[in-house]
Amino acid sequence: METKLDLPLDNARYEAFAQARAAGRTTHEAARLAGYPWPEKKAAELWRRADIIARTKVILERRGAGGSRDLGGLIDRLITLAETAVGVGDAKGMDVARACLAEAAKLKQLLPSEPASRGSARAPAMSLPEWRAKFDPTAQRGPEPKP
Repeated sequence: METKLDLPLDNARYEAFAQARAAGRTTHEAARLAGYPWPEKKAAELWRRADIIARTKVILERRGAGGSRDLGGLIDRLITLAETAVGVGDAKGMDVARACLAEAAKLKQLLPSEPASRGSARAPAMSLPEWRAKFDPTAQRGPEPKP
């Protein structure tokens, strides 16, 4: 059964604040992301609102009940959003880009570590004279070895 809190809050900024808090943002970050011009003054006031607290809890419960555990796609999407935000060319765009990249960095920390390498698939580096001696068809070579 759907309740009123299952739906987004009527005030878009309140909803954005609740979404940001559910995503793990601090109250100050959430207020800034929600578009408040003085987030340091508004953050505590917003976080005391019962409707915002309740909505944040509902969002967290919903996320815990499902969703993909694969973070790779989400990280890629955050990086794409950051690149798009940089293209805006203003301070707000840079703020959004920074926030996206910071979130991507946090998520990367949650990824399992890469397995240890079993050695390089690449051949060892050659100097230019070594490469020419081995691959250059115009290089002078000695007689081919007899089988």
